[in-house]
Amino acid sequence: MTYGLGMGSLVVFLTIATALAKTSVARSLRRVLPHVHRISAVLLLLSGAYVAYYGWHEIRVLDEVRRDPIVDYVNERQAEIMEWVNDVGPVKLGLLLAVAIAAAVAVPLVNRHRRHNRVP
Repeated sequence: MTYGLGMGSLVVFLTIATALAKTSVARSLRRVLPHVHRISAVLLLLSGAYVAYYGWHEIRVLDEVRRDPIVDYVNERQAEIMEWVNDVGPVKLGLLLAVAIAAAVAVPLVNRHRRHNRVP
């Protein structure tokens, strides 16, 4: 899940940046880009560490049946998220994501418009 968040955030950011590459918004997005890389890197490192830990857990399970508090916690959170996504439904979730992306695009455009319309 963390891997998906890390990769997804990078893909969404790059998609928006590509769509707006010929505007002044692209300049402000470029200033944020180093932070997006760092955040994505942290999420990818965390997910990689969890995958390695989970692999180690699976090897231990092959030896004998054991429960692991970390794996149990992550599985419980994953089940809660899956239930929430099922309850919300794909249409509402898609609309929610569309609104979030529209807001991410609109805020810099509104700020740009305000700066150009200021009275000196």
